[in-house]
Amino acid sequence: MAFQIADDILDILSDEKTLGKPIFNDLRRGTLTLPLIFGMKTELKEDILRCFELKEVPHEIAARVRQKLREYGCIDRAKEIVGELTGSAQSRLEVLSPSESKSMLLNLAKSIKARVDQS
Repeated sequence: MAFQIADDILDILSDEKTLGKPIFNDLRRGTLTLPLIFGMKTELKEDILRCFELKEVPHEIAARVRQKLREYGCIDRAKEIVGELTGSAQSRLEVLSPSESKSMLLNLAKSIKARVDQS
C-alpha cells in the first residue's frame, strides 16, 4: 500500500523525465487515488471530475490541481500515511531473524519513504 500511495503522489508531483512515464495518468484514467480523494473534499472536486470526464488533464488544470493539493495538505497527508505504513512494515519485520530477505524488505520500506519524502 505504501508503494502504491507513493506512486500516486509522484504521479502528481513529478515530471515525466524523472518519473519515466507520463504524469497525471491516474487523473486522466479516472482513478481515484488517496491524494485525489483528499482533493475531492476541497474546491478541486470540480476540476478532478472534469478531468475524469474529459479523460485528459489540460495544462491549466494540472498546475492548479498540483498547487492546491499541496496547499490544502492533501499531499502531506498522503505522505504521512506512507510514513505510517512503512514504519509499520519495518516494525513488523523486526521480529524476524536477520536474513537477506529481511534486509531487502527493510531497505524497500526505507526507499519508498525516502522517495516520497524527496518529492
